Amino acid sequence: MVSSAVAIPIKALRFTEPEIQLQVPAFLSGQERPDQAALILLSDPSAGEDGILQATEVLQLQTNADLVVLSACDTAAGRLQGAEGIANLARAFLLSGARSVVATLWQIDDTFSSTMMQQFYKHLVSGKSVGEALTLAKTRHDDHVR
Repeated sequence: MVSSAVAIPIKALRFTEPEIQLQVPAFLSGQERPDQAALILLSDPSAGEDGILQATEVLQLQTNADLVVLSACDTAAGRLQGAEGIANLARAFLLSGARSVVATLWQIDDTFSSTMMQQFYKHLVSGKSVGEALTLAKTRHDDHVR
């Protein structure tokens, strides 16, 4: 897993792990400039690293992961680009080689996100598919909320 605490420039990494979780803040530029949506990472000016991983930069990464989890708010939100689909951070990871991406379409509470992700990974480790694990995690959380 790669986290925001990685000290080497993330844009230079080759993502070869089967699962990548980037639990970092996201900056969403709005509907007009979806290509400028970005994940906020650690900056390192001495290495020329601005700490911002934009969707256009994600496209240049060679992501070879079965799963990328973007748990920041609105990482799947974006503008419809005609027949190409919706331009967003999730799509950028798919185009860079990830086989599946879990992302959010809306603002999400930190406590809810943390609890749901714990349940999601528990189900994933037990052998459930990504879709099944996500459904079970959300269903279980909804049952506790009621």
